Amino acid sequence: TKQKIFFRTGHGRLLWRVKTFYGEEPLMIDWLTSFNTQDIFLDIGANVGMYTIPAAIQGKHVYACELDPINIGILKENVHLNNVHDKIIIFPFGAAEKSYVAEIHYRDFSKGDALQSIGRESEFNTVIGEGKHVSLQLLFPIDLIFEMFNLDKPNKIKIDVDGNERSLFEGGKETIMGAKEIYFENSESDDCKIIINTLLDANYVIKSTQYFDDEPGGNMLFKKE
Repeated sequence: TKQKIFFRTGHGRLLWRVKTFYGEEPLMIDWLTSFNTQDIFLDIGANVGMYTIPAAIQGKHVYACELDPINIGILKENVHLNNVHDKIIIFPFGAAEKSYVAEIHYRDFSKGDALQSIGRESEFNTVIGEGKHVSLQLLFPIDLIFEMFNLDKPNKIKIDVDGNERSLFEGGKETIMGAKEIYFENSESDDCKIIINTLLDANYVIKSTQYFDDEPGGNMLFKKE
């Protein structure tokens, strides 16, 4: 049976995320519909939970990792609106290669925003708002969190971290490489190429791709053979 999904709006970007839910990343929607009640999902770069919530409804459990405190608040509201409190653990921090305090560069104070950059200004050609700012925040390796809290490892992982891929991967390699399926947003940077080659060398195969129309790169779904 189909279940209705509710998302907090009240803001232009949040409304846009709802309106483009099916059209923005059709590969992701197809992947989510394949989830079953035994799947444990790690959503790295969860934003406000557009994919966290349906994954929780479809699967067994979800870890939602997000560094933007504004987005985390909306994510929490969406968890509440869909009554999936018992199936989601929010990781309210950025994922990196080590535990440290870093400068997080934001392009705005906008709800549902993305393209935050760790330790440097974003490398992407993007619109900067009047609220551009830098925030000092805690970062942690994903592997450390799973070990410290003895969490069940995910078999499905989404990585969408807007230029911060290499640092994330170095701190989460054991967890990431233990997954059966990995959904990866590839910006075609040198760091992304290194990660893709590492996955291919570890017997992952590319099952599906979705390329962007107006910018380099696209989304890739890897499956371990």
